[in-house]
Amino acid sequence: TAALLKLFQNGSTFTGTGLLMNFGNSGGSFSSTTASRFIDLQNAGTSRFIVGAYGALTIGDGTTGQNAGIAIGNGGLCVDNDGSCNASTTGRISSVSTAVGNSDLAEMYFSNEGLKAGEVVYQKGGLSVGRASTSTKDLVLGVVSTLPGLIMGQDDASLVVGEVAHPIALAGRVPVRLSNENGDIKAGDELMLSSVPGVAMKATSTGTVIGVALEDFDEERAYSETFVNQFGESIIVPNFVPINRVNDKRINDGCYYGGGSATGDKPCVPLKATTTEAQYDEADALAAEEAKAEALRELAATESEEVELENGREVLVGQLVMFVNLERRTLDGRGMDMVAALLMDASSTDGGVSAETVWERLVNLANNFIDGVLSVFTLKAERIETKELCVDSVCINANDLQKLLDANPEIIVEVTPLPIAPPPEILPVVAEPDPVVVPPEAVPVTDPPVAAETAATVITPGPVPEEPIVEVIPETVMDAI
Repeated sequence: TAALLKLFQNGSTFTGTGLLMNFGNSGGSFSSTTASRFIDLQNAGTSRFIVGAYGALTIGDGTTGQNAGIAIGNGGLCVDNDGSCNASTTGRISSVSTAVGNSDLAEMYFSNEGLKAGEVVYQKGGLSVGRASTSTKDLVLGVVSTLPGLIMGQDDASLVVGEVAHPIALAGRVPVRLSNENGDIKAGDELMLSSVPGVAMKATSTGTVIGVALEDFDEERAYSETFVNQFGESIIVPNFVPINRVNDKRINDGCYYGGGSATGDKPCVPLKATTTEAQYDEADALAAEEAKAEALRELAATESEEVELENGREVLVGQLVMFVNLERRTLDGRGMDMVAALLMDASSTDGGVSAETVWERLVNLANNFIDGVLSVFTLKAERIETKELCVDSVCINANDLQKLLDANPEIIVEVTPLPIAPPPEILPVVAEPDPVVVPPEAVPVTDPPVAAETAATVITPGPVPEEPIVEVIPETVMDAI
């Protein structure tokens, strides 16, 4: 437990340097970015804290087995690019720019419902949220983040006993649980809450939109390709077995054989390390990567979940990556199609398109409709029905027009009858009777005597008065006249 090296000062004013290392003088070289080190603190031969020749600081050994970190109690951190920086505000990290590996901005909220990453949540009040359902669809707040890049409200505390913290995505890319309840989902489709609690679907009606799908939903897979690529490592548990330093079949004669196979069953992966212990470490790293790749393949092959709706229909639930875009959808699919149609270019008389949209044309038409009077330059129609026709200040109705036609018979007006019911039956007109044949009577012979004629005499009756012919004209035709 004794200190191997101790620098101690007491009893006097000391203004010097406790430890000075000054290398690369008088023609010497201390410039390697990898091999030149001011400090290399090791544990069992493994470097844990390194200060390089140009001040680069490395903490930890790069594995998950040890927790390396920096704690600055009541201090600050400042990163700048102009040669000077002052970390003057405690508890603050100041920088010119910030880059994070993960892709969404999240804020901490609390719940006692055992929420899962990717579930849609609603606001319960204060800092509390719950799993969203159809009864709370108007209060949808967002999605539980899987792996946020930046978390706000980390020090917040719940106002309700028993609640635990969950990061809720506010912006960026985030995985979301969704189903095919409302049809196939393609990249660019808006998403909203489905009838399955916490699960989204394609948005076609009005309501709260939570985001936009960044990829197609493969209904057979539980996790999309983008999910596996970007977030898979955060949820997999690789089956990694460290190399046995005594008799592990995966390492032999400077080779690593993956999969636990005997020598010769798998191709040799030459180890770059030259010492036995270093080869074991290198083989461990290869085995860990192999286990991770296998776990990711299994994750990609995981099938989607079948969920039965209240109406008995089964839907498939999985996850894909969406872009967070919380907004209120006030138009359904049909309404959006109508708006799109109104914003199209209007047609012109030459068969092309005009400089105005359909909506602009409708507005202009409405502006020309004043006090029940529509003013237009030209009107083309196959038929016009009106009770009165006016040209400038001269107006006529149906009676006036009929009188005009009667007074000018030379004006021929072709009247096209309307499609109406058959007219009532017209009684036939009685025809003229045929001539009546009267047989000859005996006539006395006088002087000079005339022989009796044998031919019959035809007697033509006088003219028969004609009965008037009545023509029934349908009322609808009279209206048209």
